[in-house]
Amino acid sequence: MKPSTFAIILGVVILMLSPVGILFPRGYLDGLREFANAGPLVHCVMVSWAVMAALLLYQPRSSEAFEERCIRFFAWLILIKCLVLFWRPDVMIWFVDNLPLGLIRWGSIADAAFGLWMFWMARKLTSVK
Repeated sequence: MKPSTFAIILGVVILMLSPVGILFPRGYLDGLREFANAGPLVHCVMVSWAVMAALLLYQPRSSEAFEERCIRFFAWLILIKCLVLFWRPDVMIWFVDNLPLGLIRWGSIADAAFGLWMFWMARKLTSVK
């Protein structure tokens, strides 16, 4: 998988979820709690993200661009997160039960900015060649 494709997929998913956390953090936490309680669904999503990250990391680096190094770093983080949540999905339930709503709202604003940054990095990677 090309780093630009991975960045676009990551940006789309984050930008789809962040408005819910900004406008309705209680609903965001409730939805995350329901998701965390569905064990097979958590495993399915974590395996799919782990496969995408592994596909990206399997490819040799095509350039020494800062953007590509960042995307590969985020792929490593996602792979580690997927392995932890596949092994211990109850970590997500602890996360949901202990975060205040204000932190969810500010975190979702940061997520929206991160999603836009992923789009920008994907665009930069397609023009690096």
